[in-house]
Amino acid sequence: MRHALAVVLTLFAATAQAASPEENYIAARDAAIARLNPPGDPVAPSETAIKDEERARENVGRLMRAVIGPLNVRGFAGEGAYNVGSLFNGDMETGILDGLLFTRGKDVRLVVTTTGLADRWIKSPDGLAAKEGAVPKDLRTALTLDDFYTRASSFDAAVSNMGELPVTKPASADFAFAMLSTRRQDLGAAPVGEMLIGVIAPPRVYIVSAPVAKIRIMAPCEKLFKDANARADRMYQASEKSKAPKENISDETEALREKGDEAMRKCFAQRVKTDPAFARATKQAQEIVDELVAK
Repeated sequence: MRHALAVVLTLFAATAQAASPEENYIAARDAAIARLNPPGDPVAPSETAIKDEERARENVGRLMRAVIGPLNVRGFAGEGAYNVGSLFNGDMETGILDGLLFTRGKDVRLVVTTTGLADRWIKSPDGLAAKEGAVPKDLRTALTLDDFYTRASSFDAAVSNMGELPVTKPASADFAFAMLSTRRQDLGAAPVGEMLIGVIAPPRVYIVSAPVAKIRIMAPCEKLFKDANARADRMYQASEKSKAPKENISDETEALREKGDEAMRKCFAQRVKTDPAFARATKQAQEIVDELVAK
């Protein structure tokens, strides 16, 4: 009996040793989530549960540092903070991209993960695939999507692509993408003040948010949205006054506003190319991309 038990323990130890750092992280994270979110209707966490969650994130954060390893990117120092802000189901920062968060100055943010974790995340219903089960065909495609950047960080506003920045992929990277962006909670014109960058340099994936000098939406572009919004308002008002209002009028008017917003963003992306700010932003994005993979 003792011999059999010794064999079992030896096999268990060998299996544990064989597990990769990523597998150890995933196992610990999932175990913590299961413990912190028991079956049944969710309830507000107690002080004890909150402290338990904080300790759990510290633990899985240490495991994440073992996955990522030392970072050697100019301007980004320290061991990095665990990017997932909460392990409680339903919290805004639950289910964001597994990785480490580094900062440079006050405004430049870098999230570092691995190709394995990122690929798992974009396919997970708790990650990027949470939105209507949508799954990008691959990681490169995911890095061009607004939803990826919205869900990859803890900002409370949605990302909108305001035009791709034509960066060149370094030889040591598999993929590089950059875009001007704005973050909004509602449709409509908002100044562009950010660039977002995604780089795949196996085994790592880098996601950068950096500020740019604000660029206002050009009047002809803004008019495209304003006109669509006005048409949507008239359509809704006409339906309300009708003796037989449409049941799906809200969906129709929202679709009209979304088309107007899309037209505005496409207009901006085309016109901004002749703005000196575009060349400056492209240069800034290329410098960041090159720094990420510099040896």
